[in-house]
Amino acid sequence: MSWSVLFSGWSLMRIIRLLLGIFILAEGISSQQWLPGIVGGIFLMQALLNIGCCGTNSCNVTNSKVDPSKSETIQYEEIKIK
Repeated sequence: MSWSVLFSGWSLMRIIRLLLGIFILAEGISSQQWLPGIVGGIFLMQALLNIGCCGTNSCNVTNSKVDPSKSETIQYEEIKIK
């Protein structure tokens, strides 16, 4: 495991998963129930490893690398119906 995964790419959703995981895990431990402990552990692992239900950033849209200064003029041909 790379340590850069833990310290880079923190977004609002990742922070929410971390806080939610800590809270649910603490509640599961304090109430001595295993189900909230497992759910809290899953949220913690998602936050720490930066993975979600879709995997690592597989649902994100990639940034466009098109240079707007190099735009081309498009010529259209009008089609008339007989």
